[in-house]
Amino acid sequence: MQAKYKKEYLIIILIFMALFVVGLYSSLHDRPEYSKQAGPAIVLPPEDFTVQTGAGAITPGRSTFQEVTALFPRGNTLGMSTVYRPTGQPFFFEFSKKENILTVVQIEEKSLATARGIHVGDSLEKVIAAYGENYSSTSLAGAGLVDMSYGQADKIIFKINDQVVTKIVVQHQVLK
Repeated sequence: MQAKYKKEYLIIILIFMALFVVGLYSSLHDRPEYSKQAGPAIVLPPEDFTVQTGAGAITPGRSTFQEVTALFPRGNTLGMSTVYRPTGQPFFFEFSKKENILTVVQIEEKSLATARGIHVGDSLEKVIAAYGENYSSTSLAGAGLVDMSYGQADKIIFKINDQVVTKIVVQHQVLK
């Protein structure tokens, strides 16, 4: 009976060792290579952080939860979080806990635009023409994925895939 258990324990140990070796090999060899470009940081004027909606304009750092929900009355707060997602819309809003002020707008389709008229689906060239060449970026080598960031504390981030905007994040940094 003891020999049977020894054999089972040995098999289990060998399986764990094989999994460990495979995991170690994968972690050392399959890491994606990211490159960063830090352009001269520019401070965008406050009006650049306004997001144009069909119902009106909203601005992270200024607009309140009540103002946003008045523009988009049908929606849900996700769980007990500070995230509000209008029903059936490809965007969501995040608010500060204490002040209930809009801090982040994440745009996932063409329905909303930045103050300079950039939509999801626009080209990389259009973004650079609107905002300039002074941006910071992180890119995944060989994948065509780039995150372009304009601004300093308050930022507009364009997620680019194959030279096309796939997501826009407009964020206001909350000072603590």
